[in-house]
Amino acid sequence: MSWVQTLAVVFHVLLAASIIGLVLIQRGKGADAGACFGAGASGTVFGARGSGSFLSRATGILATLFFLTSLGLSYLFSQQQADGSWPLAEEAALTDGNGELPADERYSMIPLQTAFPLRGLAACGYATDPRAERAYEWLLAQRLDDGAWPTGIAAGVYGFVAGYRKLIGSRWGCRSNTTGALLCLALHSERRTSEPARRALDLLLGQERRELASLGQEAARLVGAEPAHGFFTYFARFDLALVVELCGRVGLSKDEPRLADLLEFIHSLQGEYGLWEAPSWPQATRWLTFDLLRSLGRFFLTENRESL
Repeated sequence: MSWVQTLAVVFHVLLAASIIGLVLIQRGKGADAGACFGAGASGTVFGARGSGSFLSRATGILATLFFLTSLGLSYLFSQQQADGSWPLAEEAALTDGNGELPADERYSMIPLQTAFPLRGLAACGYATDPRAERAYEWLLAQRLDDGAWPTGIAAGVYGFVAGYRKLIGSRWGCRSNTTGALLCLALHSERRTSEPARRALDLLLGQERRELASLGQEAARLVGAEPAHGFFTYFARFDLALVVELCGRVGLSKDEPRLADLLEFIHSLQGEYGLWEAPSWPQATRWLTFDLLRSLGRFFLTENRESL
């Protein structure tokens, strides 16, 4: 489901922005802006009547694609179950060596089964949709007493947590599932600052890891430089850029000691020309820089952006 949500986020948002831009530059005040391009009294920014036909066709094509992605989002909702969750894919239920176990001993619940599609829908603006709200309630119901989310439930017990997914301060908490759940909460206008979101972020910040090779993985995925694959391993790497974004969305103060230390470390990685390099995906360096500037802007809105 991860590749579905990635496509939904990228295409749906970009198509919507493109349609708005094309519509605005074809008429009205957009024509005034056309003077900069020598449009004169024409009705388009580009000045030529033929370009108006081109823009009209482009708008029609983008509107069609937007309609198709909207259908894709509707399809995601159509797969939702009565309890608010999405079905657990068979390949996910067979992970961690469960393929050799009897069917009644395999995973019956994994929080990521709902976190993946819900994140995509929330990022496209559907976080407060009643159907999405039911998914949030299901996700919160799977939360452990210590505030983390487990690997899942198999044969009535919590699943094994591999070492790379362990969370300090949680016996059964899984970093991959907790990250997925927190991403969903962070995209909700009200739930992003709730106690469950803050507790999940607190657990992630407890990792105190500085994996430079993982910096920019999420940005690389969104631009296609890194394939979106894996289930439990989807958040196997600890992407510091993603953690900074989550801190900003949850509303953590930049004066919080762990965040202040992380921000100082991120600043130290900025290159000579103001860019942050994505070590494992150099082609995504510009996108990583844009992502970090946007995230850092949540903490330094009143300061000169160039100082970042």
